[in-house]
Amino acid sequence: MQKVSTVAECDVILCFCPVVSRAGTDIEAALNKLDNESGNKPVVLVVLIHTLNPEDIVPDSSKSVNRENTLTVDCLFHEDQQLWKCNTNYDAIDKVTEYLKPKVFYSVLCQVYRHDNNDDDDLISDSAEGPLLPKNAEEEDSNNSFCRKWFCCCFGAVC
Repeated sequence: MQKVSTVAECDVILCFCPVVSRAGTDIEAALNKLDNESGNKPVVLVVLIHTLNPEDIVPDSSKSVNRENTLTVDCLFHEDQQLWKCNTNYDAIDKVTEYLKPKVFYSVLCQVYRHDNNDDDDLISDSAEGPLLPKNAEEEDSNNSFCRKWFCCCFGAVC
């Protein structure tokens, strides 16, 4: 997965929606902006909810989103702790990983990076960048460990 400059170039949009006033109002504003700028591209809408307690139970934001081709997840954070290490956030990571795998992981990464056929090498590599993916990424995917590590790095969570 790579960052691109324009919506036209992207395959999936990752949209962060911090709740600053009311969740419904903030989510609606984010969806309106997405509808105006993204057409029907797949979207991961990450609703960022500030809380002092990582075990707080929050309403499921996905119930207020009926946009096609959109996954909505809630993440809890605190300005000092960043994203909390909690079940809500772990569940969000798992949901996003599952959503992105068929859309991005296999269709984009596996097409972009060539496989080096050297039997001694157990990495998929790009000559300019060096080792990128384990050859057995599909096996690792079965338990989401590879995707989870990748997503956590991009997402900013500490796993």
